[in-house]
Amino acid sequence: MPVVLIEKQSPQTTVLTLNRPERRNALTVELLTELCAAIKVASDEPQKRVVILCGAGAAFCTGLDLKEAADQTKAHATAEMVANT
Repeated sequence: MPVVLIEKQSPQTTVLTLNRPERRNALTVELLTELCAAIKVASDEPQKRVVILCGAGAAFCTGLDLKEAADQTKAHATAEMVANT
């Protein structure tokens, strides 16, 4: 299942939903990669005016996924991705 859901509501509006409700949409390398790609696609569409960011489930986003951050390689990759976004 994708960790970012993309729904085009209209030619001007896209809704992006963080889709990891079991982890309260905590940020992982996979989620950030998909989110950046979805935002890039939306920003490349000249008619696009609005991108709405939502979270599935009870929480919008709890921040960095600490379980994944315990892996130093993934934690470093996540930090670099956030810094370069």
